[in-house]
Amino acid sequence: MEHTIQKIYQKDAIIPIDSEFRDFDWKQTKCALIELIYSWHATEAFGKKNLKGIVKFIEKSFNVSLRNFYDTYDWLCGRPSPTVYIDEKREAFMLRMQKKLK
Repeated sequence: MEHTIQKIYQKDAIIPIDSEFRDFDWKQTKCALIELIYSWHATEAFGKKNLKGIVKFIEKSFNVSLRNFYDTYDWLCGRPSPTVYIDEKREAFMLRMQKKLK
């Protein structure tokens, strides 16, 4: 018991991931994830965290590497519709809601 408590208080303690959560890798495009990250940053979804910190958190959480996310953001801004994934996500959510209301 005491050994377990010591592990909890260790600075570098690693929390094992339950097997049911091991396959939660990001399955959409990296561009889609970057759209979301910038929208979360703009709306302060994680508080006043800096963008780079949010990116690192998301990379670890979803087991993905976003490398040049600044360049991707610049590319997104130049697209005719810069929020393709967010728009697609909104449409899918609205369809789901409409099905529930029927």
